[in-house]
Amino acid sequence: MSAAGGGARPPSGNRRSRRRARRGRALLFLCAAAVLVAAILIPLLANRHGGAPVDRPADATPEAAATEGYASVFDELAALIAPQTEPLAPTGPPLALSLSTAWTSDNEIAITVDDCFKTGNVRRIMDLCDGLGVKVTFFPVAQAVKNDPSAWREAHERGFLIGNHTYSHNMKLKELPDEEIAREIQGLNWLVNQALGIEYPMRYLRTPGGNADSDPKVREIMTGLGYEYIAHWALSSTGTKAEDLPDRIRPGQVILFHATDADVEKLETVLPRLVELGFRPVTLDQLMGLEPKAAAG
Repeated sequence: MSAAGGGARPPSGNRRSRRRARRGRALLFLCAAAVLVAAILIPLLANRHGGAPVDRPADATPEAAATEGYASVFDELAALIAPQTEPLAPTGPPLALSLSTAWTSDNEIAITVDDCFKTGNVRRIMDLCDGLGVKVTFFPVAQAVKNDPSAWREAHERGFLIGNHTYSHNMKLKELPDEEIAREIQGLNWLVNQALGIEYPMRYLRTPGGNADSDPKVREIMTGLGYEYIAHWALSSTGTKAEDLPDRIRPGQVILFHATDADVEKLETVLPRLVELGFRPVTLDQLMGLEPKAAAG
């Protein structure tokens, strides 16, 4: 029989057969996909929720563990960057990998002064600060302390904070063996103790050039020695003109200077301007809202 359009239609039975065949192929595809998904998910869920443990090499790294789907990878990363020591007293923020900015509601900033070979310049900075009613934090190296111990007794007596910039300022600190890293840190602290005539506990370590700030080995060693913060910086005076510095400074920042003639001249220009603008330069302890560590002796 001819259709109104003139073309012959296929028998209805053939159309139904083709539809059934298409449905059958679609169902087969869905079943195969479901089997594949189940094959992937079931072992992962079994490992996460108490299934048979996966054999793991004794020296597997956190990165390898992540690729193999270990549920404990985050715990291992936490152990890597947070050494197993007694918890810090809850007197301030958690241990920071690198401190460069802190929250403040009072326009506080922390001026820090590194190396300090010229202790005459250290005294110039102290006189400048006392005249303005502000404080800074000094990070001397061993030679600066040995050259003039009295400058550091004076700094302590006048209320300035002293941090650790390591004994020899070795720019490859993180490449040293563990015991040498510890000696670099302990040696500088010991010299300051001798200069002050007391056991002077330090909270802040500034690594030479900031090159080891993110190194987990250095962080683990310094934490084990009682240090709580690696003191980095948000802004450096190096390469910045004195007249440009005030416009770049923001509340809560840690700012890096050195006790060089050029930087002392910058400070003599910048500090009065910062005070005039309403900034309050303070020590790192004051910026962090922490009481100074108690000295002994």
